[in-house]
Amino acid sequence: MDAHPPLLRGLMRDEFFSRLVRSSRSLLLLDYDGTLAPFTPDRARAFPYPGVQEVIEKLIEGRRTRVVIVSGREAREVASLLGAAGVEVFGSHGLVRRSRDGSESVRELPLAARQGLDEARRVLTERGHTERIEEKTGCVAVHWRGLDEGEREIVQKDGLSVLEPLALPGDLVLRPFDGGLELRVREATKAGAVTTVLAEEREGIVAAYLGDDYTDEDAFLVLRGRGLPVLVREDGRSSQATCRIRSHEEVLLFLEDWARAVEEDRGTGTGDRE
Repeated sequence: MDAHPPLLRGLMRDEFFSRLVRSSRSLLLLDYDGTLAPFTPDRARAFPYPGVQEVIEKLIEGRRTRVVIVSGREAREVASLLGAAGVEVFGSHGLVRRSRDGSESVRELPLAARQGLDEARRVLTERGHTERIEEKTGCVAVHWRGLDEGEREIVQKDGLSVLEPLALPGDLVLRPFDGGLELRVREATKAGAVTTVLAEEREGIVAAYLGDDYTDEDAFLVLRGRGLPVLVREDGRSSQATCRIRSHEEVLLFLEDWARAVEEDRGTGTGDRE
């Protein structure tokens, strides 16, 4: 991992958007929570930041950019919260694919994984954490965002003691995220979703992935050398991303600059044109 990726500015930014202007086709991959929407204790009210829905719809309607949301949430939940018509979503870390027309396909889970997730849900419920549990396709997560320090330590300790042993057999992995832990099917990764999308596009397509969480790191790694992996974070940390932007305001500026770039005349240069 790179220590503290540099801010996306200056020559790096100019070169990327110059390529985008010249390209007839581009790919924009976006995490949801923490990137397009704020973290909230009430996950059902994590609506996008002002302006995000409108610019994403503009990109989708423009047809020069394929926009794909890659999230740990259920795909239909992301689509509902974002509210952008015709958005394409890979939910549950790629296990559920939602097409632009709203149809969904779900990968089948191994029996051992389903049994392990059922056990995790049962034990966490018995220990009184029902309100802190999130159930998704191929995943059981426990959240402590919004709790005071003492409550957070209790939930974190219990969550680790319940979920860690269930990850040992090999079908399930335990991963931290910003504000919790999740036990999920080993093959469910954002990297898999990004790999699938890239395989459907032509080689050399102008592409970027914006994400803020540790769960985005495997996606960053897939895109390195093939696009622009961007960490969204105020403070720096080690990351597979090659650059960083600091806030949701900068995310919106990036999206707006993208929309302007794909509206521009591509001129006479060949660039990335097909």
